[in-house]
Parts: sequence; C-alpha cells; structure tokens
Amino acid sequence: MSPIDPDAYALISPVRNEAGTLPCTIASVLTQTKKPVRWVFIDDGSGDETPGILAAAAAGCVFIRVIRFDDRGFRQPGPGVVRAFGRGIEELRDVSWEFVGKLDGDVQLPCDYYEKLLSAFAADSKLGIASGACLVPKGKGWRLEKNIPVHTRGPCKMYRRTCLGEIGGLVPMLGWDGLDGYMARMKGWRTKTLLDLKVIHFRPTHGERRFLGALRDGRGAYRQHYRPSYLLARAAVNLLRSPYLLRGLGLVLGYLGAHLRREERIDDPELIRYIHDEQRRRLKNRGRE
Repeated sequence: MSPIDPDAYALISPVRNEAGTLPCTIASVLTQTKKPVRWVFIDDGSGDETPGILAAAAAGCVFIRVIRFDDRGFRQPGPGVVRAFGRGIEELRDVSWEFVGKLDGDVQLPCDYYEKLLSAFAADSKLGIASGACLVPKGKGWRLEKNIPVHTRGPCKMYRRTCLGEIGGLVPMLGWDGLDGYMARMKGWRTKTLLDLKVIHFRPTHGERRFLGALRDGRGAYRQHYRPSYLLARAAVNLLRSPYLLRGLGLVLGYLGAHLRREERIDDPELIRYIHDEQRRRLKNRGRE
C-alpha cells in the first residue's frame, strides 16, 4: 500500500457557459508543478461549447471527471455554487486527498500556484483556508482586486480537509465565500489571501453588473447578520471606488431590501456573536486585520 501524500489535493470547478475562458483555465492546471489527484467539473447546464471542451479535456486526462446538471435556465450564485461544490465532493470518495480547491472556469493560474498554496499550508498547521490574490481587467491592463487579508477569494480558494469538515462544509446561501471564513476562524483556524501569489480572473467579481452585484452582496450581508455599522462602513469605502456611488448604494439597498422581505438568515447564535465581535474589532482597527 502506497503512503498517503500529505499534500494530495483535489479540485472542484462549478462552471456554466465558460467556453470563452475555460480552455485557459484547463491549460493552467495541466501545467501545474503539483497536479491534483482529481479534478471534478460540475457543468451547471451550459448552453454554449462548454460541454464539448470538458469532454475533450476528460478524454485527454485521467484525473478529470465531468458531471452535468440539467439547465435551470439561469445562474444561481450562492446556493447553486455550493450545491455544485457538494456534488463534486461526492466524486472524491475513492481518492485520498488532504486539501480541496474550488476553482472557477474563468481563472488563469501561474504554474506553481498550488505548489505555493500547499507550502503555505505546510508552514502553518492552523491555516484552514487560503487563496491567491486576483488580478482583474482594467483598460488594457490589470488591477489587483482588493480585499481584507483574511478574506479568501472564491474563484481560486483552497480548504484543508479537516477545516472543511469542522465547519460542516459550505453554507448554501449568498456570501458563502465570506461565511466560510468566519466559521473557520470561529473554530480556531486561520484564513489568508497570499498577496504575493496572483492569479488572473478574467471576469471581475460581478463583472459589468456591479450595482446588481452590490445588491446581492447587501442581501448576503443581511442573511449573515452583518452589523449595520459594519455594512455602512463598507458602503462608505466603496463610495471612494469606481464606479462611484453605485456599489455603496447597492450594498445598503440590498441589505434594506432583504430586511424588509425578512429573508432567511443564519440562526447560529454563537456564529452570529463571533461575526459581530470580529466586525467590531475590524472597525476599531480600521479594517487592517
């Protein structure tokens, strides 16, 4: 019996209509210095050339598997992504892995991305979730998509298996990729974006629909019991970033709309208390942590 590789990792990629960028994502994983033991694609009802691209990739690579969902007719951020990720976890039952990455189909990775992520995990036994930083299009170049250091990036994050188990997996709701960090930190894990490890994210968060994306983020903040003062501070910061006013206004309106509709919220008192305490501390430290 061969020994278990302590750095063995798997990848799960929920994709939908990614034909324009998916070949680049696939190529950047196939050239990694440390390759996954399995890469599961969950095709969430694509209507473009994505199925053909995935079929060709699976035919040429033994560690790729493709699962296809029926087309529901629309994207479902939050619950749809988490559902796909959970289905991908089921496809890992017959392989040994210690880490799992969630990778979008519109990302280009440097060839040593996973080698460096795994080195970070090896150096810190309490690091539970980590990612690189995202570069997004700006004019003819690229800009760094900013986030606080403890927030890991949804398009390219990685989980330690024990951490993912302790938090009970991902929560199928808007804002899942921030909530996972709160849950991990509450359990004593560390979460981190490695700012010196950069990936190209061809579509910025929310793309060109930034106001609608901000509305969605506001709804997610309400569902996660964000403190109103913290939400307003986030909105104020966004007033200083392009597109001015729209994103800050969208956060507030999304939060208020969810409140008026009494949308479903997390109901774990310990987690809510932790979120409030961390946000209070972050406001005191002006978001530096």
